[in-house]
Amino acid sequence: MLDTNVINRIADDRLNLSALSGFDLVLTHVQFDEIGATPESQRLSELIRTCEMIDADKIPTTSSSWDISAWDNAAWGVDEFFGKILSVVTELDAKRRKRLRDENRKRDALIGATAIVEQCILISGDRNLLEAVRQCGGLALNIDEGDLHQFGL
Repeated sequence: MLDTNVINRIADDRLNLSALSGFDLVLTHVQFDEIGATPESQRLSELIRTCEMIDADKIPTTSSSWDISAWDNAAWGVDEFFGKILSVVTELDAKRRKRLRDENRKRDALIGATAIVEQCILISGDRNLLEAVRQCGGLALNIDEGDLHQFGL
């Protein structure tokens, strides 16, 4: 499962898509919604082209959150990991003085919880989300720290 920041890195030529060739890539509506919120039209077009190039399978989130979830692409209710990840990410953001709106953390928690429940490896550059997923028993690779090399990529 790719986090949105990985899609941005590919679009910016800071990551070659071939580095992810060993993975079956998946996304949720959350990543598409974050990309769709891009205000600048040229950047939005670049990100859409990148998503098309990635050709990931789209899976529903395993939890839902009001005002964030696309109800036709999300499970109703909350899985066991959503609240745990949200709590850890919120705590880590506070420790690291990372100022995000609560809805950003909820989107991260939806992505992380879905990765765990669907037994996907989360690939991200967001240290706090990666740590939260790992604390909840999920597999997470930091795109910025060479974790892909574990897989010979």
